[in-house]
Amino acid sequence: MVVGDRLFLQAPCDVVGDTVIHSYAGPYRPNLVISVKKIKGEIYFQTKGDANATPDPNLVSKESVYGKLGLTLPKAGRFLYFSGTSNGKMIIFGIPALIITIRELQKLFKKPEGAAVSHRS
Repeated sequence: MVVGDRLFLQAPCDVVGDTVIHSYAGPYRPNLVISVKKIKGEIYFQTKGDANATPDPNLVSKESVYGKLGLTLPKAGRFLYFSGTSNGKMIIFGIPALIITIRELQKLFKKPEGAAVSHRS
């Protein structure tokens, strides 16, 4: 997973080895669950980032987990981000609108087939 990938989630889990998406210390962080701990009746996950050699220093509560990673579409998130910018909207909506406008104008100014052509002698 890299920045810009589109992630699809499944229901929350509590299984060691799953990659979960959570909101602890920032929005939408994917981390590997390396252990599950129950403290005073609450479930917590010990997680580890892909780029880290050691586990994360803080436990993640089950309530801050959005779900487990189900599917990753590489770079699809970049398109979604771009589509929200003004340039993205202009390209995604403006170009098709321009094409439709041009086609409708062509229909408007096109001579009907079989129209009589006047010849002057």
